[in-house]
Amino acid sequence: MIRRTAVATLACLAMVLTACGGPSLDDSEERFDELRSETDAQLREVAPLIREADVQINRTEGQEGRVGLPPREGKRYQARVVLVPDPGDTKSEQAERVVRALESAGWRRLDGGDLTDADPAMQLERDDFQVKVEWQPRGGDFVVDIRKVGPDASVEFPEGAIAPGSSTPEPIELD
Repeated sequence: MIRRTAVATLACLAMVLTACGGPSLDDSEERFDELRSETDAQLREVAPLIREADVQINRTEGQEGRVGLPPREGKRYQARVVLVPDPGDTKSEQAERVVRALESAGWRRLDGGDLTDADPAMQLERDDFQVKVEWQPRGGDFVVDIRKVGPDASVEFPEGAIAPGSSTPEPIELD
């Protein structure tokens, strides 16, 4: 009798622990949609600042990525503004214009240094978001990447809920 009670108790405990073990797919998808929406909103705030700095926007896009390993894996999201290079200015001059425009809206430099043509990249932060202004080494694109940082920078999904492989960037409408 005691043995049956112990087995039943362990079975109930296992069911409770399994039920509490991780997020539901619906909760994860809802939280990820919120993350995407918040990040896209940051992009929509940054885009007019870039234009005011006399830098043209080629396209805007967002892309999700995987983080972690099974059984604790999740998704992160990053928005990107791809800019049109200005052949009349150096890379560092163009990046500095964008950085100054962002600083005027409350973004602060994390690196604290100056931009150079050898390293035309700068990270800035405001609230829970980080922006990286850079000329990418591969392909030479001039980009502004926006992502959330901190404990809410990614969303955990139930094991097996995330398809393998990488996602392709999706356009983000500005207006």
